[in-house]
Amino acid sequence: MPAVAKTSDREIVAAAKKFVARHGHEALSMQAVADAVEVRAPSLYKRFDGRDAVLRAVQREAFREFGAALEREQGTGSASERIRGLATAYRAFARRHPRLYAAMFAEVEALDDDDLAVRKAAALPLLRALAPLVPETTRLEIARALTAFIHGFVSMELSRSFRLGGEPEPAFERGLAALLHGLQTG
Repeated sequence: MPAVAKTSDREIVAAAKKFVARHGHEALSMQAVADAVEVRAPSLYKRFDGRDAVLRAVQREAFREFGAALEREQGTGSASERIRGLATAYRAFARRHPRLYAAMFAEVEALDDDDLAVRKAAALPLLRALAPLVPETTRLEIARALTAFIHGFVSMELSRSFRLGGEPEPAFERGLAALLHGLQTG
């Protein structure tokens, strides 16, 4: 008769996600996760190949949560208003969960189909919002450019890299307005 499991994959991922949110993905270790779920570290290897596999599972959960936050902000206004709402929701998520946000983009071994599906689902709200403004042939490229602006801005904001004076808020709004204007006139 097999031994009764002392924990589940879901509990392990939840504990790892909580750890990452508190301490950052760099500090994540199998021992830290094992301590959190009160098992011995070697027993985690029965469920996950190693730290990268646990981190990928945390990333999937974070992208699901992120995608849900964006879905809630789609709105019904103009395309520009929806994109502005998505950008604001994106930034708010990153600011609320800075360590988890950083972990979402941490380098891991090759992504599997589940990883890619979750990331694609998180991109859908922006792709849908862009539909009235951008032809389908260039929509993904434009979504990437907008995401790069938002991600870069948020990453600099979270690392306190804006040190030349002024507040980041007006800069974010002006940058986003310029990109949206370019979409509407280009």
